[in-house]
Amino acid sequence: MNQHKTCRRIVCINIIIELAYVDSTFPSMAGSALPRADISASTPNFSRIKNRHGLSIFEDGKESRDFIFIDDVVDATTLALTHDDANGEIFGIGAGVATDVLTVAKTLVENYGISVPIKVTGAFRMGDIRHNYADLTKAERLIGFKPSIQFSEGINRFTNWVDTQAVQKDNYDLSIAQLKERGLFK
Repeated sequence: MNQHKTCRRIVCINIIIELAYVDSTFPSMAGSALPRADISASTPNFSRIKNRHGLSIFEDGKESRDFIFIDDVVDATTLALTHDDANGEIFGIGAGVATDVLTVAKTLVENYGISVPIKVTGAFRMGDIRHNYADLTKAERLIGFKPSIQFSEGINRFTNWVDTQAVQKDNYDLSIAQLKERGLFK
């Protein structure tokens, strides 16, 4: 390998791994290998459901995110590391599909089989973006990446895994208080 190819950098879940010259960013992810604290703040807090607390959905619930299952992230990362065409490139990796937050909340409640109220509050976090999903054109063209796990299958796998874990403390109210304290919640 040439010297200029020895420093690929992949940014993934707030961790930088120095490998060679590739930057990849990942959207909201789910999977049994992820610590629950790493699940995107844009997703409804599933510990609220497990603790039988209602969900508060920001804005109108139609803000959307790109949810990718962790297995697809591993596949994309492997492809980026093994294709010379990836050298020096930046890839946005995701499912390439926008899913609104209200749909995620309803799906989580349904999958857990726990009835909790879902309230669309109209409140919002300062600086939050309305819609965020990956354009996979470049990743497909240069490294052959195509996600294989659709949202419904990924969220089913995720909720099945969460059901095997101990119920975690619900820190939603604390997180909202911290946002307000910093002037980031309207």
